[in-house]
Amino acid sequence: MPFAAPSEAIFSARLSDLAAMRPQEPAIRSAQLQLNYAELDQQVSLLAAGLLHQGLIPNSAVELSGDDEALQLIAILALMRIGCRQTSLVQAAKPHADGSTAGQDTDTRTVHLGERELRAALRLRREATDADRARWQPSQARLVLSTSGTTGAPKLVVFDDANLLAQAPRHIAAATVRLLCPAHIENNFAKRHRLFAVAVGACNIFHHGLGPELAESVATEQVNYLHLSAFQARSLLAEAGHLQLPDGGYIKIGGSPVTLELRRAIQRELRTALYVGYGTTETGAIAYAGPDQHDELESVGRPLPGVQLRLQSADGSDLAPDAAGEIQVACEGRFLGYAPNLIDDPTPAEGKWLSTGDIGQFSDDGRLCIRGRADDMFVFNSMNIYPEETERLLLRHPQVSDVAVLPRPSPIHGQIPVALVQGLAEGGLDLRDIQHFARQVAGPRAPRKFVQVPGIPRNHAGKIDRRAALALFEAPQ
Repeated sequence: MPFAAPSEAIFSARLSDLAAMRPQEPAIRSAQLQLNYAELDQQVSLLAAGLLHQGLIPNSAVELSGDDEALQLIAILALMRIGCRQTSLVQAAKPHADGSTAGQDTDTRTVHLGERELRAALRLRREATDADRARWQPSQARLVLSTSGTTGAPKLVVFDDANLLAQAPRHIAAATVRLLCPAHIENNFAKRHRLFAVAVGACNIFHHGLGPELAESVATEQVNYLHLSAFQARSLLAEAGHLQLPDGGYIKIGGSPVTLELRRAIQRELRTALYVGYGTTETGAIAYAGPDQHDELESVGRPLPGVQLRLQSADGSDLAPDAAGEIQVACEGRFLGYAPNLIDDPTPAEGKWLSTGDIGQFSDDGRLCIRGRADDMFVFNSMNIYPEETERLLLRHPQVSDVAVLPRPSPIHGQIPVALVQGLAEGGLDLRDIQHFARQVAGPRAPRKFVQVPGIPRNHAGKIDRRAALALFEAPQ
């Protein structure tokens, strides 16, 4: 069934429509729980009624936590039905650079719901009454996510149902999708993809982790859409062995740069139907490179239907057609705005164009190539250094599994590029050989010093935590 939003852009209405039109179609499958759409709608209503009975009210600010991902999805939908503001506890407690946390608030309206509280509400088995339904205010529902905060304080990003429903068809094309996302539902991209699957009537398959059992789950549940981060994809190649996706199945990767070597390895070892994407927390998916677009450009493809892109120079002047600039995007489904915490309303996002903070460049045939973050860029001997660009080059070295390029202050050069490197195998790396390779592929932008580490610090979304990485580089060796 093609995606069609209900007349009301409300997630609860969409779920009820699906329960009526496709009651027996699978909605959730996990080791502990299997629900079709009629059963999912019923569970959501039972939980919503139970939470109301326990004292929750519309517009409550709620922090969710727990390991049971299927239960969390039911809870997210129930809170939407009631009309609550919600986030996950891992999002609410993201650290600022000064050690404080974003999103935490002592306001008594903030409620924490863990598995114990959610299961207690479900055990009431309290069918929703007309009085309960009269109290629901789903139009007030807000989903609050957080930016990664890898280079500064994270921002809390606020969505309503209409935003999420508009983004959904850019991520999941049809109700025939059977989605498996190994990242926990508390992570931004995992949570949104789970909701997008519900929005289009697809099936959410839950399996956490990347061990050998993943291949069994993929085969048993006939997974035809596997969504990964680049970091997960590297681990999957090393740990899970060969995956057998059914005919028409595909893999999508997003969230961080994907090297040509990794793309080729995935197409060779896992699936030729590989899509490499680009998007932001505020907008959702922006572009995807399809299976035949994986070449030396390492592009993320052309803008998706309904998405407009432009590149902006730092001073606002016109750019040459092949010049790099900050990516700005206009599309349906943009976030409502940024909020200081879970309680307060967001500052509205104004204007047509959103500045992403990413630096991009268009190829001759219109594909977008990501060069790095504007706020990661530093200057070395009058050259602009974009760490992600150099990292992609260094990952081509056969001994290197992960790398972080960082700036160190210099009284002569301003800032000097240095790097943390992680090896593919245990034991020492030949850092001289890696440095020689770096000079060949990166020229004068090559890091001046390399330090081997057992792992590169990353946040919950799999992106490099550059503050933690720099502290690791500067620690006594």
